[in-house]
Amino acid sequence: MTVKKSCKAYQLAYAFDVGKEGIYYEKLSLRQEEDYRNITALIRFGEGVQSIRRCHYLANTDSLIEIENLFRENAERGRKGKAVFILGYHSDPFSNFEQKFKTVKKFLELYAKYRPGKLVIQTYSDVVVLALSSLLPIKDLVTINMIIESGDQELAHIYSPSKVDILDRLKTANSLKNFTFDVEIQVAPLLPYRGGQVAAQKFARQLVKSCNRVFIASFARCAGSKTEMMSPLAQHLVTNELGMWLRKGAASELRGEIEKLSPSHLAMPTVYTNQNQQLGLFVA
Repeated sequence: MTVKKSCKAYQLAYAFDVGKEGIYYEKLSLRQEEDYRNITALIRFGEGVQSIRRCHYLANTDSLIEIENLFRENAERGRKGKAVFILGYHSDPFSNFEQKFKTVKKFLELYAKYRPGKLVIQTYSDVVVLALSSLLPIKDLVTINMIIESGDQELAHIYSPSKVDILDRLKTANSLKNFTFDVEIQVAPLLPYRGGQVAAQKFARQLVKSCNRVFIASFARCAGSKTEMMSPLAQHLVTNELGMWLRKGAASELRGEIEKLSPSHLAMPTVYTNQNQQLGLFVA
């Protein structure tokens, strides 16, 4: 299958993580014609804590002044499709909900003030809907990226870093899609499911129904180093005789079923170029 590429590609990504004390962010350079999701997807390989030592840290006490300046200074670049903004890079902005929510809301309010281009919000959590009042003013700029790595609820509870039920995540994605948000589902890294082609067909139908696009990748494609291939999650899969799910070809069956149902769901997202709000609903 040949995935259609957009004629443009983002040059930069600004990736943000929300912690109890404030916000961490990184500036990432993107290769020409690179699908930015290969670099920015929220991927956790089973460890409880991700290293964010290389990130720039901002305390809440400064009322996010530096983030505001960053949005202001990069607004033109983002509106021209040269920069994309990612909320949820190492960690889910809606995990530890009570500790993070006030900071997330402040972030979204600043985004609405400056509207600096495309914002991708990456989450495992169904509580993203509780931020709806803050998301509506920027609906034309936002892509909600819901992470759903398996169609098998029992195995997802074992191997996924999120304990939110698969059906709850699918329902949330579908609800946001029906509310005309641009919704993407990230199946990366693909985690085990049982039932072969029949299960793949069912999972594919659920995904296509619930979103505008699917980003799917095997564990091997997501893992950027030998260290990640030997992570606790990888070792757990091997120990339980599920090592075949670490291979590059593990996603081919599910990808094939999605292509049968709706090839457009596997297309790369287009680059945001400051279109009007109505058209903006369909860009990612």
